[in-house]
Amino acid sequence: MDIGPWLDRIFPEVEPDPRPGGPSWVARIKTRGPEHNPPLFWLGRALDIVEEHGAMEAFSERARNALVHPNRASWESEQRMEDIFSEACAFAWAAEQLGAPQFAEEPDGAMCISVPEHDAVIAARRLHPQESLEQILQHVAEFAAGAASELPPAAGRIVYVDTYLNLRFYAQDVGYRLELTEPVIAALRLFAGEHDLGHVLTRPFQWGNPVDVAF
Repeated sequence: MDIGPWLDRIFPEVEPDPRPGGPSWVARIKTRGPEHNPPLFWLGRALDIVEEHGAMEAFSERARNALVHPNRASWESEQRMEDIFSEACAFAWAAEQLGAPQFAEEPDGAMCISVPEHDAVIAARRLHPQESLEQILQHVAEFAAGAASELPPAAGRIVYVDTYLNLRFYAQDVGYRLELTEPVIAALRLFAGEHDLGHVLTRPFQWGNPVDVAF
């Protein structure tokens, strides 16, 4: 199912609104389709896979709780809600690459993805927009360190890092421009390796074609 119908199902009270200054990210995305828009194509497919594995009800509840006020969302609540959609993408990646996944809580209450048949656990993280590349690289280091300390013991431990979707300047940000993306790849390889973690880096919501992966 395309992302629009999924958002109608999860957030039925939100009216589509294409304005950049509209009430919420959900309202804007409801006006866009997956055609010529890989992030939204892969996001819709991720939600298909979440449902196929019986996890949609719990996922929808977490997404709604994060957004709080769908028709007047704050920047902070929208970022958290998009984080949860990135978790769905990590879930889908795990299903395609490892086996039947399930959502599980990390010791600190954050969500991770567990794949019992491969004794693997995945920490799903998403880069938020920052003012500088240096800040982005600092967050990559923090993601790796946090995953190393928070993920439960397993034979395979992976930090999955999604990048933010820039609706105003699509394909002109981290994940697309080499001068912004290559330092992020290098940092993720370094910090994940220091903590004996596998890693995945994706463009916004594009779990089906990672930018860099090792596990």
